[in-house]
Amino acid sequence: MPKRILSMNQFINESKVIDKEFFITTLEETFGYSRVESEQIVDSEVEYLNNLPDQIELYRIIFADSKKEINTDKLGSHYSDNKESLIENSSFATGYGDIKFLVTILARKEQIDIHETLHNRILYPNENEITIKNNGKGIKVQTIEKL
Repeated sequence: MPKRILSMNQFINESKVIDKEFFITTLEETFGYSRVESEQIVDSEVEYLNNLPDQIELYRIIFADSKKEINTDKLGSHYSDNKESLIENSSFATGYGDIKFLVTILARKEQIDIHETLHNRILYPNENEITIKNNGKGIKVQTIEKL
């Protein structure tokens, strides 16, 4: 029977269960990590998510022709917790337009999709992604600045 860990019940009181074995096997088969390395990566990401503060600043790059074109009611699901890395690698951007904007939001723990975040952080480790539920509805926008 695969090892299972609660998906941050102490974190946001969700009832989902994360299948740790799925993530370990994915790392082994997709990226060629050893079993021990895969377990360490999964454990590290779970610990990181468990230790997130009650509110966290997150960042997203959006291309638009003007600030007014950015729909702040539905900003999207994919954010980074590392501002500098995101700015340096703007291939993790979304939208259409000629101007690059950095959107800073303040998200509560319960707005984070734990399973998708864990999945994306393991499969795309360079993105430092935090996935927000409901396509970003209800997110508090801190700033939108032109880069």
